[in-house]
Amino acid sequence: ISFELNFWRKRAITYVFPLIMFLLSLVLLTAENVSLGTDVVYRNSPYSLLMLYYVFSMFLPLFVNSIVSSGVTRDYEFNFDQILYSSPVSRNKILIGRFIGGFIVVSFLFVGVLIADIISPLMPWADAELLGPLRIDSHIQNYFMVALPNIFIIGSILFLISTWTKNTNQSFMAAIAIVVIFMSFQSLNEKIDNKTIAALIDPFGIMPIFYYTKKWTALEKNTMLYEVDWKYFANRAIWGLFSLGLWFLALKSFSLKFLQKKFSKKEKVQSSAKTAKLNIPETNK
Repeated sequence: ISFELNFWRKRAITYVFPLIMFLLSLVLLTAENVSLGTDVVYRNSPYSLLMLYYVFSMFLPLFVNSIVSSGVTRDYEFNFDQILYSSPVSRNKILIGRFIGGFIVVSFLFVGVLIADIISPLMPWADAELLGPLRIDSHIQNYFMVALPNIFIIGSILFLISTWTKNTNQSFMAAIAIVVIFMSFQSLNEKIDNKTIAALIDPFGIMPIFYYTKKWTALEKNTMLYEVDWKYFANRAIWGLFSLGLWFLALKSFSLKFLQKKFSKKEKVQSSAKTAKLNIPETNK
């Protein structure tokens, strides 16, 4: 884990992504003609922050792929895989460490949202009437209940894909596909009459919260933190187990492919040695 954190600490992308999140958040919080809600709801109210974290979660695959998936693909792109995975350290431990390190790095993305909320009242173009008091408690709630679970779920999906493809471009295409599929999922959920099923299958875990806040007044959206019921926890449990299943499949798949490759190379070496032995000309003593 420490190796992965040190690796990303020296990369510009580690700081560019939170900066992008910060700038987008600042625009959504302060720009006159851009809003996630209505003018009667503060731009930084608990409800608006929920929407902000939700929107960014939809595009998380693009961020996660560049960091988490890279932990698998970069060794193959630089032909470092045989050296690394031949070391005494377990291959699974290396991959798990890479994933956890990448997860920690991606989790800092949402710090940009908090910083944007803190400094938004200081922007000269910001409308003070559209900004409420700073709600750190709302940021903490959305960070742990929306951001982190979605980073883990999306990271697990892309981790599995990257162990299969071992190619950055293919992983990136998969990330784009996930964004499209998940957005289609949200549109489909809105058309499902059975709201319990819609709440349980939502990959972002947002639908159970939306149903809870659906009848809130503007005052409640401006002041109240949302609560969650069994549907939210059941949703997170379903997608959490799904993610753990992907993890198990990825580690097993990676180990089998590595062993097949290792034995294949060993057989080629042995075959070459036998051929060379057979072709040695006899000499007269």
